[in-house]
Amino acid sequence: MKNNVCFLILIILNLYTSCKNKTDVTKKEIVQAIKENNYEQFEDWINNGLNLEVIFRGDTVSPLILSIQEECASIAHKIIRQGVNLEFTYKESTPLHWTIKKNQNETAILLINKGVNLNPVNRDGFTPLHLAAMNSSIDIVKELVNHACNINKTDPFGNTALNFAIATGNDRLINFLLSNGAVVYKNNLPNLLEGPHISETKDELIVKYLKHSADYGYSGIIEMAFPKVSGPIQMWFVDSSYYHIRKNSKVFSEYNGVGKIFVLGEIRGHYDRMIEILKRNYVIDERNNWTFGNGHLVFLGDIMYGADKITECLWFIYNLEKKAEKKGGKVHLILGNYEFMILNNDLRYLAKKYKKLYGNLGISYGDHFKGNFVLSKWLRSRNTVLKINDILFVHAGISSELADLQFSLNDINNYTRNYLKAGSNAQNENINKLLTGTKGPVWYNGYFKKSSKYPMIRYDEIVKILMQYQLSTIIVGHTEVDTIDTCFNGVVIGVNVPLWNKEIPNQSLLIDKGNYYRLEKDKQRILIK
Repeated sequence: MKNNVCFLILIILNLYTSCKNKTDVTKKEIVQAIKENNYEQFEDWINNGLNLEVIFRGDTVSPLILSIQEECASIAHKIIRQGVNLEFTYKESTPLHWTIKKNQNETAILLINKGVNLNPVNRDGFTPLHLAAMNSSIDIVKELVNHACNINKTDPFGNTALNFAIATGNDRLINFLLSNGAVVYKNNLPNLLEGPHISETKDELIVKYLKHSADYGYSGIIEMAFPKVSGPIQMWFVDSSYYHIRKNSKVFSEYNGVGKIFVLGEIRGHYDRMIEILKRNYVIDERNNWTFGNGHLVFLGDIMYGADKITECLWFIYNLEKKAEKKGGKVHLILGNYEFMILNNDLRYLAKKYKKLYGNLGISYGDHFKGNFVLSKWLRSRNTVLKINDILFVHAGISSELADLQFSLNDINNYTRNYLKAGSNAQNENINKLLTGTKGPVWYNGYFKKSSKYPMIRYDEIVKILMQYQLSTIIVGHTEVDTIDTCFNGVVIGVNVPLWNKEIPNQSLLIDKGNYYRLEKDKQRILIK
């Protein structure tokens, strides 16, 4: 009996010793192994039944957070896979907060895929998405957003992840957040919808609208994708208008045999006044359809300046081109200096609405006028000079210096198109400086006044230009006039009556069978040539 008892005690002691060797590891030893990044020792303990939850129960120290702080990714991954508490907080931050703070991306992604809470706030009020945006950690931002985190949760000061992304200036991050519904909360604008801005891929049209809600105090982007179709598309839940995206029709520098020509000066974003003039003079009907038959409509540039309906103006002209062609007519948009500026991302004179809205979202207005955006490609393919019959249409004018180069009109258009598409190089730099400078066709003021860089043009110089290009008349915009009328013995006509000035009545120019008429608000036709 005594021998049996001794044998039983021996068995118990052996079992105790065995268990002690497997699990009796101190906190100090565990912490030391983590700090030394001793993965082999740690793995052996885990494989032999080490229970971290039991050892660290009630403690303020978390071996998972410690391994993250010490950048021991392999140990952290082993701990995560053991099934410990993944929501344990240290200094009011979860392991997910700590991984992002320490740029431990693989560990963060492992935690996210384990189903941890994606929206906890630390003691500063920041979520993991806030921290990832601050760090420009776009891979973590994508992982969090793709796992349906709260993309617009705010910190104590009302900032969203998009605010932090904007502060970093990371365009890829900003655009990713915007395309997934991110907003910023600001109350600096009325309710407005800006767009659409449509870009093309091989198979799709990507449509973006910028929105500000004054009611809820936020700015954001609505983004949709449509398959490419041959007919018009409509974003019915955002915008009731139709948009027919097409290949840009070929433009020529000269047209002959045109009976009627309707001419407008600078629109400068004044959509409503433009529509009013065109309807009153039967160029379009009440539904903005073309009613001008086989006539030609000429816009003399600077659509993109001043007022706050630039996008509406551009889409109207873009769509009207196709409508006119179906009826045998033609719409021409001559590029002005403000088109050149915005297409080169020079936004100094942009309307406050655009500056505030785009500023809220941390993007540039010019971003929607480059690359594969429909309006960008269309504008960059337009003319800078145009001859219809024996009449030259140009935004600002042809200077003597430009005429002396003996360029054809086609040469001028090709040079400016190439500049807008590809910029300057060593071969064309001097030509581009002239074409886009103060003596070029989009900036020259010499028909109406002198400047510090050149005198006012002389009549004999005008005659030389007329003979060189076989012209009877030159029609220009750019320089503002109170009344559409002739100068230089009737061979130059300025049509840029400012639409922004409501004290000056709306005016336009009609050329019909060789006669030139000033059209005024009361529908009077006043013969000026």
